Amino acid sequence: MIEKAWDWNKVQSTYWDVPSEELFYYLQIWKEQHKMNLLDLGSGKGRHSFLFAKNGFNVTAFDISESGLNLMKEKMNKMNLMISLVNGNMISLPFQDATFDTIIAYNSIYHSDEDGFKTTVNEIKRILSNNGEAFITLLSKDDVSFNGNSENKISNNTLMKKEEDGSILPHYYVDNNDIETHFNDFHINSLRKVVEFHNDKSFSHYHLHLIKRGVKSGFSSLL
Repeated sequence: MIEKAWDWNKVQSTYWDVPSEELFYYLQIWKEQHKMNLLDLGSGKGRHSFLFAKNGFNVTAFDISESGLNLMKEKMNKMNLMISLVNGNMISLPFQDATFDTIIAYNSIYHSDEDGFKTTVNEIKRILSNNGEAFITLLSKDDVSFNGNSENKISNNTLMKKEEDGSILPHYYVDNNDIETHFNDFHINSLRKVVEFHNDKSFSHYHLHLIKRGVKSGFSSLL
């Protein structure tokens, strides 16, 4: 398994300071459902942790990067917000079973090889409560970078890529069949394929909304 951390002190882009517009929607519906105990898995600089904490959620921010958590701590003190900051590796989450009502994993769990990705998905399943919900973004195999960098592939799904901080990290890409395989223990409430533009480049992502239930997903109806 390959797990490494960003050095957020080297990242200058303001992209990572602004919450994704989709998360405002989930904030609203989870608040209405009284699912207020949230894990921001791969919190980075905390753009989504701060959004939910300011709206009354009990937020735990988890990241392998100490630099990101340190930046969050400085901002928390200025904003007078309470967020639990936890440093660790997502393949072994230090939380009890069924701890969280909701989990956000935005641009995070695909920073791994295949073994690490599988292990992380199992950890999400373990710590998510019954009927708990998760919003996860995944990299699509339709992405230009995946199809144009065969020399940097370390497996059929994993590509080594340079990040904004200069580090070279694994990126795990999926297609519809991979999603069905990895998330077959969840109900897939919605699945969208989107193209995002950042730093003059396009990126193909899946945006996946999951509900933890003891039934099969009925995945084929979504395709």
